[in-house]
Amino acid sequence: SRQGNLLSGNGMAGLFLNGQGCSNNIVQGNLFGTDISGSARLGNTLAGIVLHRAVGNLIGGTNSQTRNTISGNRESGILLSTNSFENEIAGNYIGVDVSGAKPLGNSLNGISVQVASWNTISGNVLSGNAVYGCEISQGSLGNLLESNLIGTDATGQFAIGNSNSGVRVDSPLNTIGGADTDKGNVVSGNLRHGVF
Repeated sequence: SRQGNLLSGNGMAGLFLNGQGCSNNIVQGNLFGTDISGSARLGNTLAGIVLHRAVGNLIGGTNSQTRNTISGNRESGILLSTNSFENEIAGNYIGVDVSGAKPLGNSLNGISVQVASWNTISGNVLSGNAVYGCEISQGSLGNLLESNLIGTDATGQFAIGNSNSGVRVDSPLNTIGGADTDKGNVVSGNLRHGVF
């Protein structure tokens, strides 16, 4: 378990979870790509967090103590890649500052899912990023994107748009939202499509 760390300004990723043996880790309460105040950019050169062939990890949680702020990085906030599956990305601020009220975007996407399947992305703020809030691409199957604010501040009331679309999907069998009223995403304020 990694809690309360500042992981910023590194020459590669802030945190790299690599390999199928890298499973069941909990990453909570950290700052990735910001200064110690969580309000200014101190980006990692790659993504804030990279999961590569990593399985069953939890990034974030359900309250302010478990939330990570993953903003200001020079690539995406989080990259799920190459057979990373059954990970949960929950309750994080990705592309906004620690208050959830001001843009502090990552230079690519908030979350990039590439050849990674059966992951759950829920309850995050994915806003202010230079390309997409979330991109699901390159053979990524069965991912669930629910209960996120994509293109707004943490209240869901004010626009902090992603510079391209809120969500881009070019792989099959992924789910955006759900039948229950609390499972839908708010996708607003983005500079191109809501979902593309």
